[in-house]
Amino acid sequence: MEKKGANAETIQELNRSLILRELINNDVCNRAQIAYKTGLTQAAISKIIASLVEREIIKEVSFMTGKKGRRSIGICLNSNKFLVIAVKITRSSYTIGLFDL
Repeated sequence: MEKKGANAETIQELNRSLILRELINNDVCNRAQIAYKTGLTQAAISKIIASLVEREIIKEVSFMTGKKGRRSIGICLNSNKFLVIAVKITRSSYTIGLFDL
């Protein structure tokens, strides 16, 4: 069985997933909280957050009080931006669902 290593794109995808999962579990977070909970560096967090904000997947919402009284920017999912419609059709019925992020 051949083993393959992870390339940079795979690692970035994993890190994006960690950040998004953290935002799903906690309505509003700041970059420092995400870095602490995921173990990622501040630089990695800032780069990934910037790309997600640019794609409008997440949004910066307000100022929060961070450690030592410093202000930081709150981040949350832009859940109303993207919607998914799911349709399940069987012989005797159908089900339709509308989901956000």
